Amino acid sequence: MIGFVSPQRQAIIKLQVFGVLQNAEIEVVVDTGFNGFLTLPTTLIEQLNLETVGSVLVELADGSETFVRSFETIVLWNDAEHLIRIQETAGMPLLGMRLLENHEIHIGVRDGGAVTILPLKN
Repeated sequence: MIGFVSPQRQAIIKLQVFGVLQNAEIEVVVDTGFNGFLTLPTTLIEQLNLETVGSVLVELADGSETFVRSFETIVLWNDAEHLIRIQETAGMPLLGMRLLENHEIHIGVRDGGAVTILPLKN
């Protein structure tokens, strides 16, 4: 998987997310401080018509804790479909460490630099 570094120095990749009636190709920010799979904003969750499967207590960057709704959806990851749990957020979609598990990531940290995610070899 190949992405790019934004002018704000965010590592971004495109990800295909499957909804009930439609799919979306979205840009997600790689967030190594997030230990979940993926976050999506409410508007995209509604657009994809995803159903709530529960809520989860999360710790925010400022150290505070809050409950957020969680959903299940399918994403295309390494040319294969994977059922994952996502969390609702108000901000840009974040790709977390659970989805990056068993992968290595290389980031050319400069505007327009390459972001490469590859499966780890056994």
